[in-house]
Amino acid sequence: KKNIQDWSYHVNYWTKQSNVTVVRYEDLLLNTENELKRILCSLSLNICYESIKLVVSNQAFEKKKKEFQSIRDATNTSFLRNGKMGDWKNYFELPLTEEIEKKHALLMRRFGYELECFGK
Repeated sequence: KKNIQDWSYHVNYWTKQSNVTVVRYEDLLLNTENELKRILCSLSLNICYESIKLVVSNQAFEKKKKEFQSIRDATNTSFLRNGKMGDWKNYFELPLTEEIEKKHALLMRRFGYELECFGK
């Protein structure tokens, strides 16, 4: 239960620090190149479009997972489940989802996450 309670503390703590750029995994999936540009801009780095495309291609989920599998890196292979947005719903049972949302609804809404049990 401690991990469930710590998420809001962790997010609140880090988002109040200076020089922090919040990156949501969902945004990276939906608009990878633009999110990467935004991150680089927050670091005052100006990288050409072709380099960004190359980085995105080289770090693609499926490519990285296959690399880990090819070197038999079970830890990283299992950490990269399937890379699909919202896949967490397949791993949590309803009571746990409800508990998470009760404790973290405020921050989940603040960062644009849809609540499964308690509506929007």
